[in-house]
Amino acid sequence: MSNTTIKSFGIITTALNHSQNNCSLTNNLNMLLNEYYTYCPIVFYQNLAKSPIIPKFCQLQQQLAWGYKHTLISTDMETTNILINCINAKRKYFYVYDLEWIIQPNLNFQTLSYIYQNPTINLIARSQSHFDILKKIWKEPIAIIEDWNYKQLIRLIDNDI
Repeated sequence: MSNTTIKSFGIITTALNHSQNNCSLTNNLNMLLNEYYTYCPIVFYQNLAKSPIIPKFCQLQQQLAWGYKHTLISTDMETTNILINCINAKRKYFYVYDLEWIIQPNLNFQTLSYIYQNPTINLIARSQSHFDILKKIWKEPIAIIEDWNYKQLIRLIDNDI
């Protein structure tokens, strides 16, 4: 009998659709599972969508994230708003893939501040340039994970355990 510890973590997304973000996420989680058997990623989705890449990981409806007791990572402002209220999560991260306030100029400062400066949420930047912008405008991210790079992701997860 092995003493191997399974390291579970969850990612909250709107849908695993055809976006570059979701393709990168799916591809990297699949590579993680091909290389390591001690990790158990779960993607919590709001809308079921057909992914262009067949996921090898568990997918559950987003409302099940409320009771999840491990690390949770949100993927946009909408899912971060949900993550803020997931009181059972061990750690909470917002993976800032896009600078949404640039794309959606109608957002007000209070909404943005509530999400990006929330004391319960740690920011993860997609790149050094995103890191620099987030640090100047909101708060310093705790890590850079380039396009869901699974090796960088598991370093973060391992530090949480």
